[in-house]
Amino acid sequence: MYRFFSPIFGVERKAKGGGLLFFLFAMLFSTQAWSVETRRFALVIGHNHGGDELEPLLYAERDALRVSQVLSELGGFRPQDVFLLRSPTLAQTKAAMTKLRRAVASSKNAMFFFYYSGHARSKKKLRVASFQLGKERLPFSTVYRFVRKLPVRFRLVVVDSCYSGEILHAKGTRAKGAVRDRSIEWSHEDFALRVKGLAVMASSGARERSFESNQLRGSFFTSNLLTGLRGAADSNEDLRVSLQEAFYYARQQTISLSLQHGPQIQRPTFLLNFHSEAPLFLTHIRRASSRLEFPKSLRGHVLLSKQQRLVDEFHKPSGVRRIVAVKPGTYDVVLYRKGWKAKSRVQILRKQRVVLTPQKLEMIPPSFHPFSREKGEHRNLGRPLLFSLDYEPLNQLALHNIGFSLGTEITPWFRMSARYRYGLQSYQAGWTQGEEGYFYQAHSLGASFQIGYPIYWKRLRFFLGVGVEPSLHLRLYKASDVGAQLNLGAFLGPCFSTEVAISPEWSVRLNVSGGAHLVFYQGAVRTGAWLRSGIGLVWRP
Repeated sequence: MYRFFSPIFGVERKAKGGGLLFFLFAMLFSTQAWSVETRRFALVIGHNHGGDELEPLLYAERDALRVSQVLSELGGFRPQDVFLLRSPTLAQTKAAMTKLRRAVASSKNAMFFFYYSGHARSKKKLRVASFQLGKERLPFSTVYRFVRKLPVRFRLVVVDSCYSGEILHAKGTRAKGAVRDRSIEWSHEDFALRVKGLAVMASSGARERSFESNQLRGSFFTSNLLTGLRGAADSNEDLRVSLQEAFYYARQQTISLSLQHGPQIQRPTFLLNFHSEAPLFLTHIRRASSRLEFPKSLRGHVLLSKQQRLVDEFHKPSGVRRIVAVKPGTYDVVLYRKGWKAKSRVQILRKQRVVLTPQKLEMIPPSFHPFSREKGEHRNLGRPLLFSLDYEPLNQLALHNIGFSLGTEITPWFRMSARYRYGLQSYQAGWTQGEEGYFYQAHSLGASFQIGYPIYWKRLRFFLGVGVEPSLHLRLYKASDVGAQLNLGAFLGPCFSTEVAISPEWSVRLNVSGGAHLVFYQGAVRTGAWLRSGIGLVWRP
């Protein structure tokens, strides 16, 4: 069992040390098992404890409760047909199995759903895998035989398992503050992959860990799977979520969360041994007591909270409508997009569908500071690109220079850009008189490097530093007998800029810099003053 602290989530997460979430779907020949006439039964088990030697889980029992709620609300399960066991004993579990077997036997057209969340163990020599019910063990073979022998047309099993360091295949790697990382091997024989009509969904690979989060108050995969089943995975906007939609949404979101907030990537996997042209729908959003709609015009990362508790978290792409099933109540909706935050408080009544239009959202400009992120905020400011128009009143070679620059930021403290400037002179249309008595036109190319300290305040960012700009100066003389002359030079001095955000992608930057201008001329170094100001647009793709 592993604990990690996330500076982005701001929460402590417990890693289910390589534990697998298996989504086993067994079906006999026909998708008609999902018809309205089908009676659906479920046995949902959650157990936080795995014995004295295993660290307790935090949210296994809560995950089981949430699964049972989604089944009743959106999956077509009658509340009396969903058997929820939280922290049961082995005897209580077997009693529930017996009761379910009798109930299923009295139904002609039925399906069965089994869910377990908790610790799991495996013994390599005996090839026995079992679920931990506190200090007692429930062999997986017992569950498998029970599910397989039920007289139903459809079987669905979900297992969210976690295990200790005494299980197989020690990897020898160590996480901070954790015991040795080990993983469990569920063999193909365990899940009977050769059985026709079987799908297997795993929350992580055989050598990977699965995580649960204090912010989500549940496991990464189960939370994302339930969010998808509530509507976030409805990619074709038909108000139904199919098996494929649910898995691929949960996989994408789980990988994203583990990359951003986990010490190790978590990649769900999927195996399917079922052939049908028609999709299998797991949930129907129309069954929801209330619905919250996000129109096509909105895009960003959505956090949906109720009574300061996170309910759902998902990404809303542009051009796609999302309708999410919710319970009646008052919700706080926060939408993040590249640092910008839009928030709204929405009251949803029973049998009501509320459309969250942009007019209902209060837009809040970003704070640029990379360490000022709020809990649950997902944003990537990106590496900015700058285009600036510059005016330089004076330098060593010409007066009233104009030009432009293209630049970027390697880090918030280090900038680099390429500059071009052209020297103007009001009394003779762009020509400046040289020391030799000739008039010339001045062109300069330079590469600027600045290092400094950024200061952040609300939607503003200030930058104070120093810079150096090696440059190449070309003087084109008006007199035909003189021609052109090329000189090397450098600009040195302090720099200052102010940047204000005007949209999630764009901001305006004002630059001021000055100091000493060095020019290498006829074997000597000539020094003069220079001053530059500029205004530019910054784009963060």
